[in-house]
Amino acid sequence: MDEKVKGEIIKSGNIVLSGFMGSGKTTVGRRLAAALDMQFVDMDLYIEKKTGMTVKEIFAEYGEPHFRALETETVKELAQSNHFVIATGGGTLMQPQNVEGFHQGGGTIYYLDVPLAALQERLKNDKRRPLLQTPDRRAVIERLLNERRPKYLASADVVVDAGAPTVVVVERICALRGEPIEKAKRKKPGNTSEKERPQKKRFRRRRRKKGASPGTPQENS
Repeated sequence: MDEKVKGEIIKSGNIVLSGFMGSGKTTVGRRLAAALDMQFVDMDLYIEKKTGMTVKEIFAEYGEPHFRALETETVKELAQSNHFVIATGGGTLMQPQNVEGFHQGGGTIYYLDVPLAALQERLKNDKRRPLLQTPDRRAVIERLLNERRPKYLASADVVVDAGAPTVVVVERICALRGEPIEKAKRKKPGNTSEKERPQKKRFRRRRRKKGASPGTPQENS
């Protein structure tokens, strides 16, 4: 599997990582943000902090359409900046308005392409993703990947072979952007976005006033 550049790589805009669940968007994104001195945002975590609910809880209480609407709101917010490495959710770029939103904001979409067998192995013990909580997990992964992959490919500006170790994937993206490969070897995690920091601090202070110490199950829900 080779890297394919299908659209323009805009170095001054956001780096948007696309791909199926388990494709490594968060892991690659953190390391890539560190390498390029950019801020990292995981969209699922961003939504969880904003709503005070986990993705699983949002799905259970309000349904998938509500979560998808939250994703679209988040895309609009993040597209207003140009210094983020963004890990999208597995279904974020299935919505044309989200693809358009990132592109209008000057973002470049990188699809992390991982073989089916590797995804099934990575996700075999997953307990977090609502769509995978089924006895027939391997078949569900195959069906969803077959449905989504054509859309991932269609929306991507760059297709990256992401079946390799994280550092190799980061090196490939750096090379495509004309960045020194040595940057990919930095191991510190990427910065949390400034948009996330204030909310996180207020959240902690509010919990402490109620008498909950850091690390309680309530705070980590």
